[in-house]
Amino acid sequence: MELGRFSNRTLGTAFFKQLADSLVLWFHIISWGVPLGITVAAVSLQKIGYDASEVSVGWCWVSIHAPDYVLWMLLTGKIWEFAAYLTLPVLYILIKKHIHRAHAALSEYRPILATSSQAQSRSSMADRKMTLIPIIFIALRIWSSLRFLLLLVGSPAVQSPLLVTLHGIGNTFQGAANCIMFALCTKPVRSRLLAAVCCCRRRRAESGNADTSVHETPGIDAPPRREAAGPRGWGGGEEDC
Repeated sequence: MELGRFSNRTLGTAFFKQLADSLVLWFHIISWGVPLGITVAAVSLQKIGYDASEVSVGWCWVSIHAPDYVLWMLLTGKIWEFAAYLTLPVLYILIKKHIHRAHAALSEYRPILATSSQAQSRSSMADRKMTLIPIIFIALRIWSSLRFLLLLVGSPAVQSPLLVTLHGIGNTFQGAANCIMFALCTKPVRSRLLAAVCCCRRRRAESGNADTSVHETPGIDAPPRREAAGPRGWGGGEEDC
């Protein structure tokens, strides 16, 4: 019975992996095609322009003078932002449950491997990242959404210097946050980065020492330079006898 359960889980995992691999192309088409289509439509209909930094921080977006600017602001970003607030936590909760189920199955069929410190540390690290990723995303993007809502209600707080600063930092810090989360907070990547930095410093130090030793090593005495002989018969040199 246990062998049958293990076989079913293995076959199910292999099936979903094959299904995910077959959908990668569609993921790329949707992820790149939908934003491209919306952008082309907005540019073609002349909806892009100056928005007086009402819902941006110094860059052009949907023109604030367009009669249907709210609709285009939703289509070009805000509706996806609000959808992400709802879907990301749900997806990451499901992923965390899947990781816990996989860890439980591992401890059931491979108790020695599952109870090792390395496996537990990897599982706990993945669990922490699954918790932090949606929290960091919402903490960075919430200021943009807040300013958009303040614009809809006509509040003068939309131009608050604090909100504008937080908006600018949040919208531009997502790449850095991903780098910190997935690169600097990952031990193998961090170890390789430190090794590369130390290797570069060592090479520079060795190169500097080599240059210093070359300059300090006495060279071989060069042969005396000969006087340049002048034209014959003009006193510039001795005539041959």
